[in-house]
Amino acid sequence: MNLYAPNNIFIQIFSNEPSVKQNYNVISSPSPMVVKNILNDKDSIGLVPTLDLINNKELFVSSKIGISFDGILSSAYLYFVKGERTVDKIHLRGDISVNEALISKMLFEERYSVDPEIILDTSRELDPDKDYLIAGDENFLDGKFKIGLSLADEISDLLNLPYVNYLLVSENREKLEEFNNTFKKIDTLIEDNIEDIINALELNDEVKNFLTDNFNSIYYELTPNETEAVQELIKLVYYHGIIDDIFDVKYV
Repeated sequence: MNLYAPNNIFIQIFSNEPSVKQNYNVISSPSPMVVKNILNDKDSIGLVPTLDLINNKELFVSSKIGISFDGILSSAYLYFVKGERTVDKIHLRGDISVNEALISKMLFEERYSVDPEIILDTSRELDPDKDYLIAGDENFLDGKFKIGLSLADEISDLLNLPYVNYLLVSENREKLEEFNNTFKKIDTLIEDNIEDIINALELNDEVKNFLTDNFNSIYYELTPNETEAVQELIKLVYYHGIIDDIFDVKYV
């Protein structure tokens, strides 16, 4: 069966767990394309950015499996101009999804009472005079993450709950239930193999050590804490006028 997902180190950890790797054909694509691939491949499953649900409410969502953070590990980091007192523009770069596009704006309004302009950055190099939100593995090149602010940590603090970055979804309820039943202890499966999984990634030792040292801040299983966090994130989008109604997630 096909399992579609964005391509970053946290999803690679999930997809390289031996049982997942053996039983599923993992197909990587840019974050905005994942849900489209799932809709075109009716019997597939996939990991999608959580806020993709606001435009795809019909999808079934695993109540057992997702990817959540509550610390300095994150799929996206904020970088600010040194000594800057105000932020009026945030430049988005990397594997930007609907999560980063919406959350960056809501976060600044909620926590700092500012309304920055959100700009998609396509330049090859970073400008030291610009503020950035970078999504994906670009954060882990050249030690960049060490001076960044974890977006996951900021959202987790705002919600007082974990930041659920990705949810496992499908149009086919039975396929999702099958995955749930097979990998109900996915955290344990990954933890039992984490050293081999991380060592197999094409990363330098500094990043591998950072992942290992902070791995207790990432979760591949959903608990009531995480499902509550998803609902709070949907409420936040509603309160900011981005959607017209709060909706219930179709968990299986």
